[in-house]
Amino acid sequence: MYKINVYIENEEECLDTNVNEEIELSFLPRKGDKLWLSTDVISSLEKQATSDFNIAIAYKKYIAGFFWNEDLKDEEMKEMLRNLDFNEASKVVDFIYSMPDNKFRIILGNDVEE
Repeated sequence: MYKINVYIENEEECLDTNVNEEIELSFLPRKGDKLWLSTDVISSLEKQATSDFNIAIAYKKYIAGFFWNEDLKDEEMKEMLRNLDFNEASKVVDFIYSMPDNKFRIILGNDVEE
């Protein structure tokens, strides 16, 4: 089994240490492959992403109905964050192997435009 750290593609940084989960697979996915994560893993990633608005904003393409307005109230922002959904982030957009720490990392994304 391979231990792989999963990240979700975002606009801020390549490997967001705030939002990642380690999974085990019997194979190594390739760039372009589809990889469907378990509900528990998806829920954990979503919870990490919505733990702070400044983190969540990097994942705005996964928030249904997202719009930015400086006049948004905190409650309105929190309501929008409830719509964050990583279920469609299933395409391996990058695969990274780090030799020094012997770690496999994948970044999942989708083809949805903002």
